[in-house]
Amino acid sequence: MGAYIAPSGKATRLANLRMNGNFVAFDIVGPLGAWHLSGTLDGSRMTGTFQTVTRTVSWAAVRQREPAPAPTATPTATAR
Repeated sequence: MGAYIAPSGKATRLANLRMNGNFVAFDIVGPLGAWHLSGTLDGSRMTGTFQTVTRTVSWAAVRQREPAPAPTATPTATAR
């Protein structure tokens, strides 16, 4: 599953994700409506377009790396 991360940092889950080979399509549903995006996948990068009422807008996305897990503390024995 994926998410759109807005410049403000707010995440919105992707809906109706579809893939066929390197073709990808999905919807972003937010308070201002739904956008249908389509494009192509090339490694960790996607590029494509979506249509607004007045124009076609290009978009690009890059997969973020998963954050490294936080190190766990190792208990130490104390001698008495």
